[in-house]
Amino acid sequence: MLALSRELKRRGWRILFLTSEPYIPLAQAAGFETHCLVTAEEFEHFIGQPGLWSPIKGLRVVLGETAAQLIQPTLDLLSEHYRPGETILLTHPLDFGSRIFRDLHPEVPLIGTLLAPMAIRTPRQPAKLTGWSWEIQRPAWLVEASYWAADRLLIARWLDRPINRVRQAIGLAPVRSVLNNWYLSPDLVLGLYPEWFAADKEHWPDRLQCTGFPLEDGAREMQRDTDSVLQAIRDRDPRPPVVFAPGTANRQASDFFRVAAEVCEALDVHGLLLTEFPEQLPDSLPANVHHERYLPFRTALRHCQAIVHHGGIGTTSQSLAAGIPQLLIPMAFDQFDNARRVEKLGCGKTLLHRKLSFKRMFERVRALLQDSAIKTRCLEIRERLINSTSVVDSVDAIERHFQERVIQ
Repeated sequence: MLALSRELKRRGWRILFLTSEPYIPLAQAAGFETHCLVTAEEFEHFIGQPGLWSPIKGLRVVLGETAAQLIQPTLDLLSEHYRPGETILLTHPLDFGSRIFRDLHPEVPLIGTLLAPMAIRTPRQPAKLTGWSWEIQRPAWLVEASYWAADRLLIARWLDRPINRVRQAIGLAPVRSVLNNWYLSPDLVLGLYPEWFAADKEHWPDRLQCTGFPLEDGAREMQRDTDSVLQAIRDRDPRPPVVFAPGTANRQASDFFRVAAEVCEALDVHGLLLTEFPEQLPDSLPANVHHERYLPFRTALRHCQAIVHHGGIGTTSQSLAAGIPQLLIPMAFDQFDNARRVEKLGCGKTLLHRKLSFKRMFERVRALLQDSAIKTRCLEIRERLINSTSVVDSVDAIERHFQERVIQ
């Protein structure tokens, strides 16, 4: 969103950036007018929720609590700032308030974004949503039945009800199975990943355009600080590090970091542990293991030899762009599906978080560092992303759609 907004601003658009309080400084550094939708206290409560990083409980927290609670505040802000004929809504896939606003004001262009392929239901080649071996993956009719059951048993309670309460209050008809199709913008949907990373175009909506990974993580705003931190890391240990990153907002990763430190010591590799919450780290770290709170991967990963991470789409795409091997340890959300796609590309290996142990991580990291085929494949995939024009292509599509709406 930072990257797309920066390019829109460069082309003359005024930006109102809605985000959580911890991320407001990045948006302000980019020169955007900002508004806080989630306070620091609310954000801390969210990331501290028990079960956040589990397949079912995590979805309940994200969809049934956080996303649902943001519907009315988002609608109120849009009503205040909307200018007919001048406003575009560029939205995150969990922004259901903007989707309702589009139904209330059909004249406003709504540009939706999808961050990962798992957001599209493709029954013939379904996304991997859990780490369970018995997850339904075939035949297509049974996959569709599982979608229907999830909609009726879970999504209806978590999302349909709060969405329809808001819709009823403003005079809109109720909707059903909101994740089946309704939540996607009826105007334009940008898939922020390349087509070759996804699959089964047969089930893509016509309004979906894949424009590629944005490969943005605030590196531009943090370049000077990043350069000094990277130099300090090299001064401590000149060897390219193996990065361990369980997710920027993950404060439930104590076991991950404990095992990571033990693995680095046993393999005698330079380890770099990344977390904003250092209380998760062991009381003492081996001499060859260091901690940093945060580094923009766009800049940092090209100086590293491998990465062990949770499988979030941002980290996954930056690792592909850097051309380094990946060990993915998925826990929830899109992570299982991203991990499977990285494995299919030949760029890494997977270890389920519930099976995390010193022995398993040790074996996989050692194999990853020794596998020349994976290293070669990573460099091949990196070539596809070196000259990425994803941000420009995305904004071109946004402006093209806006102009077409104006002409109509």
